[in-house]
Amino acid sequence: MAFGSTILKNALFLQFMVKINRLFLGMDINKNIDDIKYDPRIEDILSFLNSNLDKHLSIGMLSKVFYLNKYYLMHLFKEETGYTIYNYIQKKRIIKASDLIKSGMQTGEVCGQCGFGDYSSFVRAFKKEFGLSPKQYYKSNI
Repeated sequence: MAFGSTILKNALFLQFMVKINRLFLGMDINKNIDDIKYDPRIEDILSFLNSNLDKHLSIGMLSKVFYLNKYYLMHLFKEETGYTIYNYIQKKRIIKASDLIKSGMQTGEVCGQCGFGDYSSFVRAFKKEFGLSPKQYYKSNI
């Protein structure tokens, strides 16, 4: 399941439940629901990020690709997903790394395929997330 898809599913589910609730309360369900909003640009940004985890990703680059002011982009992303762009990218990279490690790939290769700049930052981030080094994680999942 794609990271961030749970947030989108929850938002859509809430919108559905609000419509049902309004139907039972005798309200006009065709009336626009202004209290639940979803910005479709976020879906495009999430898709772009998920497809490019192995590449260098920066807020400046994302703002150019999506024609958004970088401060507005950071605010919008946090508001819609609950994560900062940096935290989202790190989390996705670590999840991808754990899947690759479970499949038996060498940790040095995993580091490169997940877009980490250097091995030591990869190990620190991995350890922070799982409480184990990548090698320990591999051994615990054999």
